[in-house]
Amino acid sequence: MKGIIFIRSLLFLTCISLILALCACQTSDAGHTHSYITIEAVNPTCLSSGRRTYQCADCEYFFKETIPARGHNPDSTGKCTECGHQLVKLSDKLPITISYTWGTNPDNIYTRVNITAVSFSSKPYGSTLIVTLNGKKTYDYKGDVGTTAARVLVVIKDSKGSVVGSKELYDMHLVVGQAFQKSAEFNVSPDETYTIELRDHSV
Repeated sequence: MKGIIFIRSLLFLTCISLILALCACQTSDAGHTHSYITIEAVNPTCLSSGRRTYQCADCEYFFKETIPARGHNPDSTGKCTECGHQLVKLSDKLPITISYTWGTNPDNIYTRVNITAVSFSSKPYGSTLIVTLNGKKTYDYKGDVGTTAARVLVVIKDSKGSVVGSKELYDMHLVVGQAFQKSAEFNVSPDETYTIELRDHSV
């Protein structure tokens, strides 16, 4: 009988030792520092999130990490450099002259801006589109030294032609001949295709 009790006690102690050994990495009292290796890796795409699984090389402890989708990274033409998706395009052929007018009479012109280039970029994860206009002021009703505000209305439409946002870009300090460079930011969805329109602005 004593022999059986001894064997049971020995088995119990052995099991406890094995459990403690397996958990040693996970307890701060053991003084163990995890040494992680990657056992699974799925890279994110423009539209889909990725994931990585890490496991300690010395024990069974592991954890998983979700990597957000990258979102599109448009080049200056609006095409994604990663997947080729045309995220945004310009509706107008450049150069285009934009007028800032008073009232409903198009001849009541305060200023004109000649837009010669439009480029696109994005913030990290691609949810914010940045539209940058480049050109110069070509007319001021106060003359060449006038500093009446040069204004351009930027409108963004989705693939159905619905307006999803607009921003007024302006510079209060330009004289005729000076460069006009302004940017507008819009929230976008990576699975859409957008069109940018540049419009006259009136008050």
